[in-house]
Amino acid sequence: MSPFLKFLNAARSLQKTQGLSKADILNFAKNEFGEITGLMRAQIDNLFKPLLIPVKKALQPVKDQLNPDKSGASYLLGVNGVVTIGHGSSNSEAVKNAIIYTETAVKKDLISKFSSALSEL
Repeated sequence: MSPFLKFLNAARSLQKTQGLSKADILNFAKNEFGEITGLMRAQIDNLFKPLLIPVKKALQPVKDQLNPDKSGASYLLGVNGVVTIGHGSSNSEAVKNAIIYTETAVKKDLISKFSSALSEL
């Protein structure tokens, strides 16, 4: 078995048992073998490809929550009515979601619920 294949097997083992990142493995390979060739980089990338889809799926809800086009707007408090504001670079999806956001607030009677909660303080 070639030294590089031994390294790849060791890297797979370390990745699973020690939780090493791709950067850790690339830095180790560079220190051990000098310059990393395209083939070496491709084989190291293949170590991480099976992880990409599950990680991407797991992070999608977080990405959606942080995406300003998904949330679209925020409520402006201190006025007697439902007012939503969006950011200046809103695209059409963000405006659509802001309208839905506002409609939800009206249907759920946000203003009276918020006012009564404040009066109880």
